[in-house]
Amino acid sequence: MTGPRVLLDHRALVLCEKPAGLPTTGDGHCAPGTLEGWLSETRGHPVWAVHQLDRDTSGIVLCALRRGWVKDAQDALARGHKTYALLAHGQPGWDRTAIEARLLRTPQGTVVDETGRPARTTVEVVARGPAAFAATARIETGRTHQVRVHLAHRGHPLLGERRYRTPPCTALPRQALHAWRLSVTVRGDRLEAESPWPDDMVQAARTFALSI
Repeated sequence: MTGPRVLLDHRALVLCEKPAGLPTTGDGHCAPGTLEGWLSETRGHPVWAVHQLDRDTSGIVLCALRRGWVKDAQDALARGHKTYALLAHGQPGWDRTAIEARLLRTPQGTVVDETGRPARTTVEVVARGPAAFAATARIETGRTHQVRVHLAHRGHPLLGERRYRTPPCTALPRQALHAWRLSVTVRGDRLEAESPWPDDMVQAARTFALSI
């Protein structure tokens, strides 16, 4: 994955593939050097990112070509299916698990806290190695850094994780998290897309003897 690209074009919505290192949005609407800015320049008119991925998380982002579609798309996304691909440390004692832990945003980052908002992540292992594993994570809530914090909370921080692992992991220059699949129905229209595992995560999987 070298740059952003459109995966699915709808009459008022677009599913875009965002590379790691590119912010979804920035200071000001359609700011240069962002996915929103790139799509706006490509289309020749303003667009709106319906949700956010971290700068260093790659994968699928839903964008609206018309402002009037943003709220409907956001509501639909809350009911939709968002699945991530990931690489994490350790050897879990489960093949599939549901992580339910409330998350609270603080100036230092997101933390597990009983006063936080409910959050649920379902994780399924797809490959195991001596020191790491590959998995998919389906989120049923959209909290900031949800997958990263939930995995770290269970003792399996992501490869490349710097904020939620001590000591920080340097196996990758970014956290090994990729928005892999998205399925959403907006105003009766179903939009679905899949983004292949990016090259840096594929290479890291090979390094850690993972077959994905």
